[in-house]
Amino acid sequence: MHPDVLAGPRLKTEWAEAHIAELHDFLRSLPWNDFCRLSVEEDLEKRRDRIVLKIIRPIPPEVSLWIGDAIHNLRSALDHLVVGLVASVTGKVSETIYFPFGTDRQNIIGSGRAKIIQEKLPDVFDLILDTIKPYDPNNGGNKFLWGLNQLDRADKHRLIIPAVSIVSVSGINAVTDEGGRIVQLTLGVCEGEVLSPFGVDNKIHIKGYDNPRFAVVFGQADAFQGQSVVPTLIDLLKATTDVIEALEAHLFGQDANR
Repeated sequence: MHPDVLAGPRLKTEWAEAHIAELHDFLRSLPWNDFCRLSVEEDLEKRRDRIVLKIIRPIPPEVSLWIGDAIHNLRSALDHLVVGLVASVTGKVSETIYFPFGTDRQNIIGSGRAKIIQEKLPDVFDLILDTIKPYDPNNGGNKFLWGLNQLDRADKHRLIIPAVSIVSVSGINAVTDEGGRIVQLTLGVCEGEVLSPFGVDNKIHIKGYDNPRFAVVFGQADAFQGQSVVPTLIDLLKATTDVIEALEAHLFGQDANR
C-alpha cells in the first residue's frame, strides 16, 4: 500500500476548503444594510409608536449551493479514502464501498456495506470503530462526522437553507416629540420575526444607529441547528482531515506526510 492512496481524499478536502473560503468572502461582501430595515411604526391597537427591526430580504440562494458543495466534497473524501484503501488490497475499485456510518458501533459492525472493509482491512475497521467513531454522538460517536453525514444526506434531496439570519443593530439613538431620549438601544431579530421591546405614547424619531451585524446559521431542519455556518464547516473540514491523518499515521507511520 502506497501513501498516494490518500491523494484523492486530500484533493477533496482542499476543494471543500476552497468552497468554505469562497462562502466566507461572499458573506462578508454582502450589503447587510440592505437585508434589514429599522423604522418607526405605529401600534394601532395600543396607539403608540415603537422602533421596529425587520428582515426584508432572504439570504441569497448561492449560500445554500456553497454549503452543499463543501459538505459533499468532505463526505466524498471519506468514501474515496476507504475505496482507495480497499482497492490497494484487492486490486479493484468498487463503487459499492462507502465510509461506514451507523447509529452506533454495533450498527456499523452489522452493516453489509462495511463488511468488505472488515474483511480486507480489519485493523482499519477497528480504528474506524474505536477511534474515529462515525456514529451518533448520543451513543458515544463523533458529533462532527455524524452531522456531516446527516447534512450530506439532506443535501441530496433538498437545498440546505441556513439561512436563518440573526441580525442585531446597536447604538440606536432616538428622540420623542415630548423631548424623551432613547440612547444606545440594541435590537435583535431572527429571520421572519420582529423584535421591538417597547413603545412610547408620542412620536419617535430615529437619529442614528450602528451598522447591523449578521450571523448565518443552520436552520431548524438541519444538523447543527442554530450554529454559525462557516465556523461549523471549518469544524467539519478539520474532522474529515483528522480521519485522513489518523489512517495515514496508522498505515504509514507518523512521518508519512513529511
